[in-house]
Amino acid sequence: ASPRGSPMQLPDECNVRHDELEKTLAQAVESWRGFELLLLEAEGAFMLKRLESWRKWFSMEEADLDNVAEGSLRHHVRSRLFSLILGPVADRMASKVGYVPLEPEGADGAPPTVDGAGGAAAGEGEGLEEAGAPEDVRSSNPVLNAIQLHFERYVKHVVGKARLADEELAKQIKKTEKDERKKGVVALGMQDTKKVAALKRQRPQIWEDSQVVLERLSPTCKLLKEFVKAELNPTQGQGLTSAVPVVAVRAVCDWYFERSLRGFNDVEQWWLETKATLEADAKLWERLLEEEGVILRRIDANIEDIGIGRRSYALYATFGGTGLEVRDLISNGADPANTNDIPAKLQDQVLLLVHEVSQMHQRLKKVKDGALWRVVEVAQSIHRELRQVEEAERTPWQAMEHLEGVEALQEALEKAAPVASDGDLLEVLLVTTRRLDILAEVVGELREYVREVGGPDADHATGAAATLSEALDAITPLGEDLLVLLDDPEIAPAEAWFRACGAALGGAGLGRKLDDAMGGLHLKPDASLSGGERTARRRLLGLARGLQVLLSSPGAAVQVAAPLAAVLPSPAAAAVA
Repeated sequence: ASPRGSPMQLPDECNVRHDELEKTLAQAVESWRGFELLLLEAEGAFMLKRLESWRKWFSMEEADLDNVAEGSLRHHVRSRLFSLILGPVADRMASKVGYVPLEPEGADGAPPTVDGAGGAAAGEGEGLEEAGAPEDVRSSNPVLNAIQLHFERYVKHVVGKARLADEELAKQIKKTEKDERKKGVVALGMQDTKKVAALKRQRPQIWEDSQVVLERLSPTCKLLKEFVKAELNPTQGQGLTSAVPVVAVRAVCDWYFERSLRGFNDVEQWWLETKATLEADAKLWERLLEEEGVILRRIDANIEDIGIGRRSYALYATFGGTGLEVRDLISNGADPANTNDIPAKLQDQVLLLVHEVSQMHQRLKKVKDGALWRVVEVAQSIHRELRQVEEAERTPWQAMEHLEGVEALQEALEKAAPVASDGDLLEVLLVTTRRLDILAEVVGELREYVREVGGPDADHATGAAATLSEALDAITPLGEDLLVLLDDPEIAPAEAWFRACGAALGGAGLGRKLDDAMGGLHLKPDASLSGGERTARRRLLGLARGLQVLLSSPGAAVQVAAPLAAVLPSPAAAAVA
């Protein structure tokens, strides 16, 4: 800091120093912006010159170079350039100049700023925007942003407040002089009157705070000015831009490598899961190997090669990707005049890395865009064919689904009149008796049917008929016991009958026996039957399937005697269900 002048000279000194500091900061920002533009111009020229290479290696188009949005290739390349080339310069500036120690909020109402060296808000330029600084004075340099933030939010505030106070004091002095002249009060010689002298003595006090804040910032700005002169000059800028091609090509490779790596991980996981699913179906996998074995082997080979390329990338990526690599590149004699191409000594290394990334990118593209979809389409086609063959080979009994059978039998049982909402136990038993009679009628009808269609499968027909007869034998005593309950309807005997019903129908293994016997029947294909015959047979097979499911279930009593199950205590019904 310079020594203070006389008190009366203090306002002029503060104003001059304020303007000098403002000019120094503006020149520093302009110099830094010049470096930024220098890098961007070198990057743009190199990327455009290498477009044909990018197109050949990565299928890049010129439109990709025009996209500078966040997440794009160009945004990635520029961020890398600023980080690795300008970042070290900003670090050296921080070391030599340092962040400004900012002031806390004072009693005079000065706005608070960021605290201490390396304050958080100073680093990104957000505080400058809040402080009203125009965009052209903000930069990507955190040191300049910190100093600018301090100057805009504190120094300018304090000096501006002093200027306003000084103007008000000047007006007050003029008014006092005018009033005294009217009153005839005149000082001796060239001196001021007592009142005017007292007012003028207030002027240095107004500027004392400004003098303090300006003196605190002056050493920092002096160091900043020296740094700008030494390091932000055209010669230094030319040396830094000579590293642009190497850093840019490494950034392009890294960008495509990261994208390919993410895509490869997804494809590899998908292929492993899909292949395991396909191999689980032996017939489908065998057919797929016969028809598309070459493509399957090509997919496996490409995935293996991509995995090898992923491991090889780290071996070749040893240039232009870290601060140390860029510093060595610049200090070891990069040609300052060669701003649009790769240094000759790095050509082979660059080509090796580009080859690995390009191969990885192209192999992954082939797998994703062609081979995988072809395998999926062929596998789906084979699966449809196999399903059609299976459907054609299934007998009418095998084709009858369990759900359709259960619904057919339930529909038949529902022909019994429903129980009224307030029905007593006697009404419930009557409806249950009717449902049991319907079940017996269904079993009898099915027994006659299997005897008629037996033909050459007499043994199976006889077995099915015998199983159905066993079912009738189980149903008959249940009906007789229900008639006894009708004479004296009580909950306890009804619970006992409910349990007996479940044991008689669902616990004798009749369902499995009926399924085996029906499966052995020689039933004509649907195509050989007329429409009426197909409908009639489907109704009977549906009832037979429903009966087979019923006889296989320990909860058979719940389906047959549903009305009774609804009025019995829950433990009794649950014991059977």
